[in-house]
Amino acid sequence: MPYPRTMQFAVRRICAFTTLILLCSSGTLFAQEPAPGYNSHWRNADGSEKLALAFGGGVNLSTGAARKYQGPAWNFQAGGGYRFNRRFALLGEYGFHHFRVPQQQVINYFHFPDYAEKSYVGRIRLWSITAQALVQYFATPRYGGYLIGGGGFFRKHTTVSSNGDCKNSTPGCAFAGGQPVRFSNNAPGFDIGTGLAYRPMFNDSLKLFIEARYVWVRNQGNSSYAGAVAHTTFVPVTAGIRW
Repeated sequence: MPYPRTMQFAVRRICAFTTLILLCSSGTLFAQEPAPGYNSHWRNADGSEKLALAFGGGVNLSTGAARKYQGPAWNFQAGGGYRFNRRFALLGEYGFHHFRVPQQQVINYFHFPDYAEKSYVGRIRLWSITAQALVQYFATPRYGGYLIGGGGFFRKHTTVSSNGDCKNSTPGCAFAGGQPVRFSNNAPGFDIGTGLAYRPMFNDSLKLFIEARYVWVRNQGNSSYAGAVAHTTFVPVTAGIRW
C-alpha cells in the first residue's frame, strides 16, 4: 500500500537533511585544518615541518654472493628534502660505505706468497647519490614507523695496497714502486627498507631513528678482478637523528 503524499514528502526532506549533515561532517573530518600556531612558511597545515633532514651511521652486512668479495663494513649517510605532511617526504641522500675485502680473496687473485698474507689490505669504498621516498605508516606521540626506498647513482672503488712489508724483490709482489692496485666502477642501484623513530620530547620535531635497508647495485664491466665488477648487495643497519 503506497504511503500518503505528505509522508513521502517528509521522508524526502529528512533524507536530504541527513545527507547534508553527513557531507558537512565529512568535510570537517577530512579537511586539513591549520594547527594553532603553525601558520608559517616553514610548516605544513598539519603542523609538520616542511624541511626534512637526516644524519646517521652504522654497520653493513653483506648478503648473497657478494659476501665472497666483501666483508663487514661501516656506513655514513646524510639527506635532506621536502616533507609534504606528517606521513610523506622526498629526500636527496648521500651515502658512504666502507668494506674490507676478505684476505683470502686478495691472496687468491694476486697469487701472493703465504708468508706475505698479513702484508696486503683490500678495501671497497662505495659512494651513492640517491632519491628517497619516506612513508610513515604509524605514529604515536613518541614512536613512529616508516618505510623508505629509492635509487640512484653508485660509485664503487676497490683498492688493494701493501702495509709496507712488500718489497719490489718479493715474489708475486703487485706493488712495484709502492703503488696500490685500483679498480673503479659506476652503476645504478636501489634500496628499500623500514625503520623506527623515537621522539625524545613532546612537541619537538627531533627524532632518533634506527633502520635497515636492502641495497642492490648493478655493478658490471671487464675488470680483471671479479670482485670489482660483481653485483653489490648488502643490508646497512643505521642509527641517527631526523628532523
